[in-house]
Amino acid sequence: MKIIFISPYPRAGGSSRFRIYQYVPFLQANGHEVFVHPFLNDAGYQTMYLPGRIVQKIFIVLSGMWRTLRLLPKIKNYDVCIVHREVALAGPGVLEWLVAKFSRNLVYDFDDAVFEPHVSSANRVFAVLKSTQKIPHLISRCHAVIAGNSYLEDFARQYCAKTFQLPTPVDVKRFVPRLSKTNISIIIGWIGSHSTSPYLTIVAEALKNLQTEFGRHIGIEIVGAGNFRFEKLEANYRTWVLEKEVSDLQGFDIGIMPMPDNRWTRGKCGFKALQYMSVGIPVVCSPVGMNRDIVAHGENGFWAETSMEWQQALHMLISDAELRKRMGENGRRLAEERFSLEQCADRLNRILLGVTHD
Repeated sequence: MKIIFISPYPRAGGSSRFRIYQYVPFLQANGHEVFVHPFLNDAGYQTMYLPGRIVQKIFIVLSGMWRTLRLLPKIKNYDVCIVHREVALAGPGVLEWLVAKFSRNLVYDFDDAVFEPHVSSANRVFAVLKSTQKIPHLISRCHAVIAGNSYLEDFARQYCAKTFQLPTPVDVKRFVPRLSKTNISIIIGWIGSHSTSPYLTIVAEALKNLQTEFGRHIGIEIVGAGNFRFEKLEANYRTWVLEKEVSDLQGFDIGIMPMPDNRWTRGKCGFKALQYMSVGIPVVCSPVGMNRDIVAHGENGFWAETSMEWQQALHMLISDAELRKRMGENGRRLAEERFSLEQCADRLNRILLGVTHD
């Protein structure tokens, strides 16, 4: 079977990396020919999420549109075309409509509530060019839909009866617990991107209070937050680097995942929590969306809504090494049993075979 993935992002984009690129070797091992077409190339992706540079970004988007238009005649040569999130970063949905027209079997895959208005802070000037209505129109033209969680599945099923839920998988052979602890302090860690870093303000007060109480006994590591900085709170900030992703996670003792509860965040697939669990550390998270399905309160982590709940949950984990160990082991077991790359890749393969044989 010949498969083409169309994605707005290259490998550097988290959703593309985990919902497309890490599947490619498994699909190829099953005898499929796979091609990935990102709307943005690597250089364009890095530029799009920097502040300003409006003229340069316009040319990047136009270049992506031109490359996608040139791709259209080739799409009919593939047995399955999988559109991840959207075809183009801007526009009313014309490219999405054209891709649907040229596809023999169209599948839509998404891991965020892209049907809700949401624009990166670096690109608010382009908000008027973003279309959310193109998403239900695209889904209605699909032979099947793959949704990252039940919230997204419920939305998609309104427009396409053949909708499957497939979580974002974690490579448990790559994301593994560290062999030994080298740091003396208990490290509370967060890994993410510039788009989710504002959520860290939810836990700021709790972290300040804990830092006052425990002093140098705890450390705070923030990876990939862009220009975000806590006020009056000592933390170590690092740039996210693909090659250091696993070692950064392994350096944490406790992983945090704060989020507000709104229509956008309910579409999140809890992947940050899964990364923490895969490296064998407990999670403290906001009980929003799929976090409720992944994090079992009191077993592999804690839910926290108020600042006091955040402080209490983190306090218990800081003070009890055995609790951290037990919860970390429970989380690792869950990642292996329900969210491993091998299991999800096998299910994706069966879904795609089913689409072509209908």
